[in-house]
Amino acid sequence: MMVELVSVLRWIHELAAITWFGEVFVVTHIIVPTIGRLPDSPKGLVMLRLYPRIFRMATISSSTTIIAGATLALLEARFDYSYFLTTFRGQLILVGGLIGLFMFLLHSTVERVEMKALSRVRIEPQGGLPEELRVLDRRLRILPRVGFTLLTIVLVLMIYVSHGT
Repeated sequence: MMVELVSVLRWIHELAAITWFGEVFVVTHIIVPTIGRLPDSPKGLVMLRLYPRIFRMATISSSTTIIAGATLALLEARFDYSYFLTTFRGQLILVGGLIGLFMFLLHSTVERVEMKALSRVRIEPQGGLPEELRVLDRRLRILPRVGFTLLTIVLVLMIYVSHGT
């Protein structure tokens, strides 16, 4: 029974993690640069339609990754927290998990602020880009790149843990 539970949790964790990583990759390398080239009027409309969906998807994939990963880690350690400080494998899991948790908390905080700002935005047909969207546009040129770099580190650590130790 325990082996089946661990297998299902591992599958869920890996699928959610790859979804999260892939989403950040697409946002960083495709969506943000493409939106950055649009004129203000269509840019605002695209941002208002697209970003709330992206934020929701990231919330689902990141929270699923964190919950399944933490559960797997605790099961592997047999709920002995010293495992994460006294073994090399445990230390790698701890570092990767803490970076992932930091990314999740950052995303959750930023998402809450940005979604509130987006809910107040109104696009005028011939108007420029509202200030809230200008701020979001600037943030999204930096934050996804930082997130992508950190998630790449986590992915490399976790691949090493699953295959190298």
